[in-house]
Amino acid sequence: MRAAISLDGVWDARLDPTDAGVSEGWFAPTTPFDRRLTVPLPWQAADPSLRGYAGVVWYRRAFDAPAAWQAGSAPAATPSVALHFGAVDYAAEVWLNGTHVGGHEGGYTPFACEVGAALRWDGPNVVAVRVFDPADVRSIPHGKQGGRWYTPISGPWQPVSLVARPAERIGTVRCEPDGIRGTVRVTVSAVGLSGPRAVNLEIRAAGSDAVVATARAVVASAQVLVGPDAASASAEIAIPDPRRWEPDRPHLYAVRATLGPLDRTTARHADAHADALDTVEECFGLRTVEVRDGTLLLNGQPLYLRGALDQAYWPDTLYTAPSDAEIEREIRLAKDLGFNMLRKHIKPEDPRYLDAADRLGLLIWAEPANPARFDETARAGVRRDLLATIERDFNHPSVVIWSLYNEDWGITGVWDDAEKQQWVTDLFAEVKRIDPTRPVCDNSGWAHVVTDLNDYHEYYATPERIGRFRERLDFILAHPDDNFAQGFRSNGEPILVSEFGNWAVSDPADARARSGGQAPPWFHFDQGYNRVEGLPPPPPGDPLVDRIRTVAGFEERWRTLGLEAVFGTTEGLIAHLQRRAVRALKAQIGEMRRRPAIQGYVVTEFTDIEWEGNGWLDYWRRPKPLLAELAQVNGDVAVIATAERPNVWRGETATVRVAVSNTTATPISGTIRWQLDGSPEDAAITGEQPVEVWAHAVDERTVIRFRVPAGAPRTARLRIGLVADGRTVTRTEAELAFAAREDGLARDLRANGSTLERVFRQRLERQGFQIGRGFDRTAPLAVTNRLDSTLLEYLHGGGRVLFVASTSAEGADAVGLRFNVLSPGESWRMAAGAAWARTDLLAPAPLLPELGWEVADIFPSQAIDAGAFQPGDLHLAGWFEGWLANAGSLATLRTVGQGRLLTTTFRFEDRYGLDPVATLLLNRLARLLLEA
Repeated sequence: MRAAISLDGVWDARLDPTDAGVSEGWFAPTTPFDRRLTVPLPWQAADPSLRGYAGVVWYRRAFDAPAAWQAGSAPAATPSVALHFGAVDYAAEVWLNGTHVGGHEGGYTPFACEVGAALRWDGPNVVAVRVFDPADVRSIPHGKQGGRWYTPISGPWQPVSLVARPAERIGTVRCEPDGIRGTVRVTVSAVGLSGPRAVNLEIRAAGSDAVVATARAVVASAQVLVGPDAASASAEIAIPDPRRWEPDRPHLYAVRATLGPLDRTTARHADAHADALDTVEECFGLRTVEVRDGTLLLNGQPLYLRGALDQAYWPDTLYTAPSDAEIEREIRLAKDLGFNMLRKHIKPEDPRYLDAADRLGLLIWAEPANPARFDETARAGVRRDLLATIERDFNHPSVVIWSLYNEDWGITGVWDDAEKQQWVTDLFAEVKRIDPTRPVCDNSGWAHVVTDLNDYHEYYATPERIGRFRERLDFILAHPDDNFAQGFRSNGEPILVSEFGNWAVSDPADARARSGGQAPPWFHFDQGYNRVEGLPPPPPGDPLVDRIRTVAGFEERWRTLGLEAVFGTTEGLIAHLQRRAVRALKAQIGEMRRRPAIQGYVVTEFTDIEWEGNGWLDYWRRPKPLLAELAQVNGDVAVIATAERPNVWRGETATVRVAVSNTTATPISGTIRWQLDGSPEDAAITGEQPVEVWAHAVDERTVIRFRVPAGAPRTARLRIGLVADGRTVTRTEAELAFAAREDGLARDLRANGSTLERVFRQRLERQGFQIGRGFDRTAPLAVTNRLDSTLLEYLHGGGRVLFVASTSAEGADAVGLRFNVLSPGESWRMAAGAAWARTDLLAPAPLLPELGWEVADIFPSQAIDAGAFQPGDLHLAGWFEGWLANAGSLATLRTVGQGRLLTTTFRFEDRYGLDPVATLLLNRLARLLLEA
């Protein structure tokens, strides 16, 4: 007999800040408790006043034990009754009717407390649980809850139940499927045996009563085993006409294990359970995931991972999913967006979620919560939680990868620390012994020691740093050893980019509306919303990064920065940011898919979480606008378009290279069709080419070339589709900008340029600037890359100075300017950033308001710091990060003395005169300056 009753609901509770409860006997049923908290739910969600509380909280509730569970006359009928807890963060001690019955340490894994004689059958029972979650979590696995990330999690956040099972019973049923051979090895452990027992195994399609395969094994009595309380046996079962588990066809089987007398040899369904002591059913999927010859394989076929990082937080319930329906809705959204995997980030997931992923066909990359230290407590906690998670989740076909650590969190210094390297090596080997059926990633992102996957974390602003991103991908493929710790080398493991991404924040007004008109606590990151009273604040992080995380003051910064003139409303700004993110993500995914040696990616991230606004869905699981464009490049088949030069002079040839990425096992035969979207002259440019793409391959043979027609300077989009079997399989587009060469002439502008480097000066002259060799005080304009005393005097006296401050800051302090560096390469800060331009003032330069490929080659390496802005400044282009933090200008017009100064940090020197956008933009800045 197996049965369970739920103990979920509202429990009595009491805070114990001095930890006096045990000595004062709070576990006694009559102790007064003064709070009510919902279970399962972290106490931070159950009671907002406890959001910053750390320490001890007591929980208590009463229940009646079902009379039907009482022991029968035979010893075998004596039930084992236990209190079962899905997960309690962090440490729990349990009493029943005043008797201590057990405890557990670790905030993510299940435990059960046998209640034995403490249980009452003739009256109410009272269970009391002392939960301790320390304020200082550095030495315990905690992942990204608390600290400098998200809201802390404490208390029973998974279900609690009272369970009854036979004293002689099945302990675990472990299924090791072979998706290639069509077999499954089932290992059954038994508990409390008084002698040898038979185990009958029946395989069914999940949800069906039809038996498709059977087997029989014998488990010996506990007395003949090394262990004191368990026995195990296994059998390999061949499944006729096997149906394999794959994301598109997530077929599940069920194995029913029946423990019975040794002399029962029949496997007929009618008799197999007649004298059963216990029966347990487990689901599994017939699938094999492995790394072979440097390739990640699912059921023997190449597996291309299209994943998203998932922090698995919910806005109102934090770690606790609101319902099974919400879980299923989220998984369906993930698949609709083209994802076949979620990487559950530094948090073992609720088994309910894994059940749904099994049913719906979503792959899961699982990893434990990491600590922040490498001490004995931290090491023991990581190992304990990881091994317990593997045991709990072993049968889930959706779980295809285990991680040990993320970015050396808790093992900082593993690059060159032999002790830490040995610890990782040993833990990797132990996990592989326990579970040889899945790849293991030792340290996601970098500093690999021994691993099945060589994965990288790469955050690049795009298109601003697309060139460096391409260079980085090519370097990764050419130098895989560079990602390994000192003394270790790659063995040809599959290469993945398991983190990358760009921000696309949602409107803070929506979060306020969903929080009853009040700002959620996580708006105030800089005010330490997640700090614990009585503890010193966490050590300061990078102040530039922490500003990015602060939502509070968003509207005030909007007004201070004068962004109303640029975007009109905050809603207009949000739409701008989401357009930018779609462009950036499409480009990066396309670059990875063009390189088939990169076998997958994981975008940061699936949903927004609190202040972190880089989700494809918002925090409330609503898809952001324009996601249909992203889903096109994130599907089984994608078309990637790369302009050889995004900016082309009229009359010259534009070249766009097209790659088709096919991650399926089916070859594609179709047609690439394109049309230039724009003016009537542009719209006449259409064409098509046949395309053939092998299974699991990338084809890059399609090249689109066309002569750019006449017309005014403008941006355009080349829209491209793949048509096969009479339907459009997928689409993409390439952003282009056009201008006629005569549009790039400066038309006899007389200017000073004596401080300029020779080549740049000559390019200005070639476009029509008249620049003498000396300094002419009567010239209406000066172009310079440094402000010396002569230029400052000229400026104050009424001159116009175009200061091209692309790299230099010389003389800037004399006019109240200072600059912030914009990283030339990988930068989490810049990946959270966004550029903008006043296209109404910068025409005829062909620019997009969100600045795209047209300025990628001239995008600045520094910005004018917003702290140096002055009243009356006119900002023509700008940059900010996260929630309008670290803002700066890329072009600002300012009055200095009697003159006007236009400072720009765009890198014009190498592209002016050669590139249409660079040329027209600098010319327009010069004209604006003269018109001011």
